[in-house]
Amino acid sequence: MPNVPVGTYSVELTSNSGTSNRITLNALQSVVQPPTVAAPRIASILPLSAKPGDTVTLFGTNFTGVIKDQISILNSTGSITPELVYTIKDTSVVFKMPNVPVGDYQIYLAADGGISNKVPFSVFIPKSTTPIE
Repeated sequence: MPNVPVGTYSVELTSNSGTSNRITLNALQSVVQPPTVAAPRIASILPLSAKPGDTVTLFGTNFTGVIKDQISILNSTGSITPELVYTIKDTSVVFKMPNVPVGDYQIYLAADGGISNKVPFSVFIPKSTTPIE
């Protein structure tokens, strides 16, 4: 049906053979809703803390549409995205922890459905182990 204003219309068909009976149609307001996609949700993160260069895995749901630049590691001074992302699946994202300062962070991501919850994460520098002589 063509896009017509809301209202009542009379319709009849005319051809070489004549004209049909008239019918009445009511055009109602149509609303096309885009399909809804749920926002991503991070359920867990492994490990809970790591050093720069370690592999980190986010587990959750609705990660469809996540791209590398939509993974954020946030602290009080700003956010950074991982340089190396190994895999992105609907229920998991695996990346290499970038070289960030020691401290507490929040990790979250964006996907087709919006922005996820934030999960806490700590970055540490391992103590050097010097052999005892």
